[in-house]
Amino acid sequence: MAKITELLLVPHTHHDIGYTHVPDVCMRMHEQAIYEAMGLCEAALADDSPAAFRWTVEISRPLIAFLRGAASADVARLQALVARGRMAVTAGYLHMTQLIGHEEYVRFFLPLREIRERYGLPVSIVQHGDINGLSWGGVPLMREAGLDCLVMALNPDHGRAPFEQPSVFWWAGPDGSRVLVCLNPHYSTTNNPWELTAGRIEAAIAPLAALVARTQARADYPFDFLVMHAAEDNMLPNGKLGDAVRAWNAAGLHPRLRIVTQAEAVDRIRAHPATPDLPVVRGEWADWWAHGHASSAYELGVARLARAEVRTAEAGQALHRLAGATHAVLAAPGVLPIVNWYRAGNYIPALDNWQARVDGVYDNLLLFEEHTWGTFETVSHPFSLFNRAHWNRKAAFAYDAVSTAHDLAREALAGLATALPPGPEPALMVLNPLGVPRADLVPVRIPGEDREVWVSDLPPLGVKVVPWDAAASAGPLEESVLPADSPAVIENDYYRLEIDPGAAAITRLYDKALAREWVDPAAPGGIGAVVYETTDPADPHPAVQVHRRHFHPDTPGPAFVRTVAGRRGAVTVRRYPYGTTLTVESTAPYLPRIVTTITLFDTMPAIDVTVALDKHENYAMEGVYVLFPFACSGCTYWLETANAVYRADEDQLPDSCRDWYSIQHGAGITDGSANVLWATREAPIVQLGGFHTGEWATRLDPKNGHLYAWLMNNLYFTNFQGAQAGHSAYQFRFTTRPGGLDGGEVRRWGEAFAVRPLARLAPIAPGTYQWLDVQPETVAVQLLKPALDAPGAAVLRLKETAGTPTEATIRWQGPGTVALSRTDFLETAPPQPLPGDGHVFRLPLAAHALATVGVIPGASGPTSQRP
Repeated sequence: MAKITELLLVPHTHHDIGYTHVPDVCMRMHEQAIYEAMGLCEAALADDSPAAFRWTVEISRPLIAFLRGAASADVARLQALVARGRMAVTAGYLHMTQLIGHEEYVRFFLPLREIRERYGLPVSIVQHGDINGLSWGGVPLMREAGLDCLVMALNPDHGRAPFEQPSVFWWAGPDGSRVLVCLNPHYSTTNNPWELTAGRIEAAIAPLAALVARTQARADYPFDFLVMHAAEDNMLPNGKLGDAVRAWNAAGLHPRLRIVTQAEAVDRIRAHPATPDLPVVRGEWADWWAHGHASSAYELGVARLARAEVRTAEAGQALHRLAGATHAVLAAPGVLPIVNWYRAGNYIPALDNWQARVDGVYDNLLLFEEHTWGTFETVSHPFSLFNRAHWNRKAAFAYDAVSTAHDLAREALAGLATALPPGPEPALMVLNPLGVPRADLVPVRIPGEDREVWVSDLPPLGVKVVPWDAAASAGPLEESVLPADSPAVIENDYYRLEIDPGAAAITRLYDKALAREWVDPAAPGGIGAVVYETTDPADPHPAVQVHRRHFHPDTPGPAFVRTVAGRRGAVTVRRYPYGTTLTVESTAPYLPRIVTTITLFDTMPAIDVTVALDKHENYAMEGVYVLFPFACSGCTYWLETANAVYRADEDQLPDSCRDWYSIQHGAGITDGSANVLWATREAPIVQLGGFHTGEWATRLDPKNGHLYAWLMNNLYFTNFQGAQAGHSAYQFRFTTRPGGLDGGEVRRWGEAFAVRPLARLAPIAPGTYQWLDVQPETVAVQLLKPALDAPGAAVLRLKETAGTPTEATIRWQGPGTVALSRTDFLETAPPQPLPGDGHVFRLPLAAHALATVGVIPGASGPTSQRP
């Protein structure tokens, strides 16, 4: 136990990209705040007292906007102030939710290229405020980017911190790397309620004394100082904090106050002799606020589609670079190259800033996935002009991302077509952007009509061209309607599934290989059942009777009323060339029409469940679920997070969220003898082992293998949308297998469903075309993309997913030879050539390692060219 002698105050603004203003105003304001802070810092340069003004730029997005747009003299002013310790910069792009994906996390740190290399600014800290958690896979990304400290000024409202605030500990990543975590009190405490940022000290005396006394009594806090943030939502810099520091110190109050930058505060912690021996914790920091992602389910699905399409676009463009163009294929004979949603991709732009457009997609994705979902009055004044203006801009981030990604993907496919041999008539050209072979339904869009075609033997990172048979893909081969009072039964070589009369979900699922029934008969509904959730208006719980803010860990509950959607009408059975579907309609409160389609494939042991629903608005507390009640006891749940896969509960920080989880796309359930692999496209929020809304549990104790997809809710009192309505659809896929599970299987299953093959009609010769192959399958190809700095080169991002040291084999199967070299994910580290003969290369990977490999065509030996 140490005596607290000093309080270090870190002035900054908390960046809510919205909440108090519409997002665009906030972004311009935060760029202007840097100019304001520089002026205040320069005015105080002659002052070396504890009250001298200092400032920390909390995130990097406004910093990059400033650096790119400022006059060189103003950039020099910032550089000088940072060098003198009067200002500091940090590396986090925005304050992110756990929606951030594997590659978005790389983009999150990409501004470091400019901050360090072009402007020479030192940065080693990631600073976050407000948010209740972060993806575990962020730890190794931080370390690879040269960042060793994470500052979390966590907002415990509507959630819990894993340790008492303040605390300092080491957070170990899945690969064993670790970062120092400074878990500080809420960023606005010194402003509200202490009022120090207003220049007053009276309101701070008692609570600061209590904090000091409590901290001094702790055996786990070895420091003789506290670090507090002096910030507020979208606060512009001002000098009043210095007035409070001068008044406090002049009055002889203790502890003494001192204004510092975040860099100075962290340096004090790094230098302390107790720091190396601080506790080491590992696991996912699951975010309590993640339920809010489902407050705008449609736009969330749009953003996730954009993520998949930009990945496909980058793969297609990279293959085009590597393969080269041999001829012109712009459109099918007789079809003019036209720019529209249906035919985007039957032309190649003559003038095209490809990388800038890709950058724009990722920027929009990060802005959409940023934690500020709405305004301060989303629930209290849901119809206000401010709310509507804000939401139109916030939602536009997702729509802008998907629109650009949509065109980029189709343009990339059109470009790649120029590297393939021409054919006499239009054929279906299908790109597989993943590093694994696959067979799947491929969406084909022609003007006015959407179709799906089954294509088998798609090569990894390659193209398959098959003859186009419009008749075979036009619709079902057979169709029948089963009466509402009769059961519906379909089966294939893998499964037999049944829907009972009156039910609108799979009530029995028999696994022929495992001789096992997979539907829990004790569940409230079968697989694919839709459940509507709301509260009883007579419930005395304060969240119902007083204010929504009482949906809170301090007041568990309220009791929710849940209604399973009831069957409406008959079941339609359709037979397709690839399998059989059952379609059933149902209805529930505020869900007048639900259409559930279940697909059983002839040649693939997997089941697809698609739920399309029409929803009416309800501003009372509500939720919508799709149930997957698998019969499995004593289960372990594996969940895919950004850059990692973890076991729910077992691989989590204390007091991080167990009631619900935000995942990427894959999940797994296993009892050790059999398992379920499950995937989602649009809806990332799940509850495990049953309904847990409002429990605020400290442990996950599932009694079964249930997984519930939580499509929609509106439970928070601010920020998240108050209601949602309209038509939307949600797609899921699962399979069952013998044995246990590992994280690599979960990630592969999720990605294979999330990232669909891309197809277009073009006069290309049928055949299979492949350029790159990566083995073994436990080494996932996270991305194939054009290199940032070397025209004509590409980058492979590889991830070891089995948790064991592995040697990857990378084969070049295109014409000529290539050179491969390893760099960091920022593509700035000196390249390390990989040994190989121009065709086959070996790459040793540590457990859970992420590797970035440059692929440079036309080279016969090692090269030092940066990829």
